[in-house]
Amino acid sequence: MAAIRATGAGTVVTSCPACRMQLEDGLAQAGLPPRVLHVVQVLEQAYAGGEAGSGMREVG
Repeated sequence: MAAIRATGAGTVVTSCPACRMQLEDGLAQAGLPPRVLHVVQVLEQAYAGGEAGSGMREVG
């Protein structure tokens, strides 16, 4: 959790459902606000043009 905190990320992405559950639990226990998404959710948002207030932004 310290590494995630150090990045300042607002979103953590994983392709593993078990990892997602562990990350969500660990972030909640650490009092960290980042949300955890599956990679398919990120792709869905990207194809849909993003979600208002999602914290997703175009890079490049």
